[in-house]
Amino acid sequence: MNTIPRPEYPRPQFVRPGWMNLNGIWQFEIDHGASGRARGLVEKEELNSRILVPFCPESDLSGVGYKDFMLAVWYRRTFTLPREAMGKRVFLHFGAVDYKCEAWVNGQSVGVHEGGYASFAFEITSVLKEGENTLVICADDDQRHGRQPYGKQCYDYHSCGCSYTRTTGIWQTVWLEWVPEVFIKSTRMIPDAANGSIYVDALIDGNALGGTLKACASFEGQPAGCTETKMDGNHAKLTLKVDDPKLWTVGEPNLYDLKLTLCKGE
Repeated sequence: MNTIPRPEYPRPQFVRPGWMNLNGIWQFEIDHGASGRARGLVEKEELNSRILVPFCPESDLSGVGYKDFMLAVWYRRTFTLPREAMGKRVFLHFGAVDYKCEAWVNGQSVGVHEGGYASFAFEITSVLKEGENTLVICADDDQRHGRQPYGKQCYDYHSCGCSYTRTTGIWQTVWLEWVPEVFIKSTRMIPDAANGSIYVDALIDGNALGGTLKACASFEGQPAGCTETKMDGNHAKLTLKVDDPKLWTVGEPNLYDLKLTLCKGE
């Protein structure tokens, strides 16, 4: 039995082979006065309780089940990178953290993100060390000061009307991902159903001069089209023609797989 909750790869539309799930039991501490930085929680070796990530502390699944307001919460755990990650660029990914998140790796701040509903990532390559690394997270979440979006999270202690129990801190998967020095950062894809093709604009991170982007489509495991293009600065733009296109429709939800491969120039 797998003891890590939500063990699946968390981003099914942009899958990479090199990754590590950080869900599971973390150290945890509620910071009612939002004074944890001043009190040295970044350096503290042992927080006062435990939580099951990625469930929020208000939920019973987290093992905490604390329903009152929390100005801030802290998380701590250690990790060791596998051998195949050595020499690669490493990113720390969060599916979502409510509301303002700051992360430290080995005592050094690696980034701050505001917004409780969007995924984000920090590059942590420069602060990693061989062997065990320490990760600390603080989530500030003052629901009642009126300066942050709160959705339907209730301003009162009890849920009422269409407002429900609040969600504080980490509430989606946390994971590490390692990539080459030059990699595909993001893509914009525009389908052209009438012509059985798709337009792809890939944003490349790193020096991609002279490189090539290859795009191959498949349908139910069978090849359906392949093409490649040279880089245009930090972009690679191409149009992929699909053989015998099978469109998505109600009752026949056809989906294609698209594999993008970045080849560095000489």
